Amino acid sequence: MTRFKPHQYFLYPLLLITLVVLAFSFMKDGEGGYALYAAFPFALCAGVYVMSPQIDWQFYLKNPPELSQGIRRFIEERFLFYQNLTTENKQKFRSRLSLYTVGNEFMRPAPPSEDVRVRSDVPEDLKAAAAACAVQLTFGLPDFMMNPFEHIIIYPTPFPSPQYPQYFHTSETYVQDGVILFSADALMEGFINPGYYYSIGLHEYSKAFIFKNPQIVLPQLGRHIWQNLEMISSMSQYKIASRINLPDVGVVPVAIHHFFTFPQRFKELLPDVYQLFENIFNQNPLQPNA
Repeated sequence: MTRFKPHQYFLYPLLLITLVVLAFSFMKDGEGGYALYAAFPFALCAGVYVMSPQIDWQFYLKNPPELSQGIRRFIEERFLFYQNLTTENKQKFRSRLSLYTVGNEFMRPAPPSEDVRVRSDVPEDLKAAAAACAVQLTFGLPDFMMNPFEHIIIYPTPFPSPQYPQYFHTSETYVQDGVILFSADALMEGFINPGYYYSIGLHEYSKAFIFKNPQIVLPQLGRHIWQNLEMISSMSQYKIASRINLPDVGVVPVAIHHFFTFPQRFKELLPDVYQLFENIFNQNPLQPNA
């Protein structure tokens, strides 16, 4: 059964009132002389339709939709960050995950046999895996929606793109159009086992976070820092670059990824950078968030 969206609870009664007034008008005099009275509810219908995204979003902010049982079980069993949260913060995480998936557009490439370029029927577990990375990164902050990066395209495998046509890569952030692109297999591997597979989800959302927050003072990390990052994660620069397969993965997004994924080792080896990231993201990833 299809569930109505919040704005539809206003739209459909107003449409019904409009139709009833029009029907009454023609039944009364046969010429529709009272049809003018339908103008007001019809105008309200138009207003509700135009404002439907804002109406829906304001409702969802106060009443976040519950995750399906399957997706809740998925993050409970697969996502280490969620498992380490307090009961209260698990509810906060689920609410933010739900709002992120509702408030952003998830797409996948359409098959060549279809006339459209993208489709919106992205599997729910892939949506959750991408959204969980965004929610994890911003969990200690009030703004978790990552605007203007509202379009997430998930390819089944590594892909070329207009920006990098010669590289079959696993992830990309295209800032001009507010688009984040992922390869489904690499996204899921990093979500399920981030200690072994580099999380392209955290990586790309780190890049998006840096772009949308130019006022934040980030650490100045030279190329020498790669040795420390490899000691923290056992992931070499080459391994991470090969994982994404783009010319320059950027050292700061990698450092942010390691801050969240290997917090204890990060604090031991790079205490100053750790403290700066802790201040930026307003949280201590070693402990359940307050």
